[in-house]
Amino acid sequence: MNSAVLNPSRSRIKVRPPLLGKRPANNRVYLPPDAALVEGALLSRDLHSYVKAAWPIINQGRPFVDGWHIEAICEHLQAVSSGEIRKLLINIPFRCTKSLTVGVFWPSWEWSFAPQIQWLCLSYAADLSTRDSLRCRNVIESRWYQDRWGDMFQLLGDQNVKNRYENTKHGVRISTSLGGLATGEGGDRVV
Repeated sequence: MNSAVLNPSRSRIKVRPPLLGKRPANNRVYLPPDAALVEGALLSRDLHSYVKAAWPIINQGRPFVDGWHIEAICEHLQAVSSGEIRKLLINIPFRCTKSLTVGVFWPSWEWSFAPQIQWLCLSYAADLSTRDSLRCRNVIESRWYQDRWGDMFQLLGDQNVKNRYENTKHGVRISTSLGGLATGEGGDRVV
């Protein structure tokens, strides 16, 4: 089993989206198409920057409060995505953005450069699993996401329900609970 240790000396890309374009009533900045694609390429390289940039889509009105734990989670999830870590267990207290980072932002971020990845996401409660699935889909369907990665894939209309959606590159995100049905299902990522 591969494992990784946090390495503070590892170079990290810090992305601050340029303040270009017009600022609409919802206070989101919409970039010109070329700038959005450049930002998308940069965000696809760094999950932590992606989380900060995507945060307002599902947490409107609540500011992003960064912490070392979020950066550590993102760094370890990136190591899973790159194959450096095969199995990862995250133990942190509740209300520390673990579900958002792992179940919402990580799948949508990974689909920004590898849309063929298949996800099986489980939770102890069906309501939580459905909540995170809907939040992830809301990020993917947002104008912000589509401006940056809309050319990578589209969600299939016939497989676009709350607990299961697929994309045109054969990626899938299935959500269930411990008491739910997951027999016969699998994924490249089991969360």
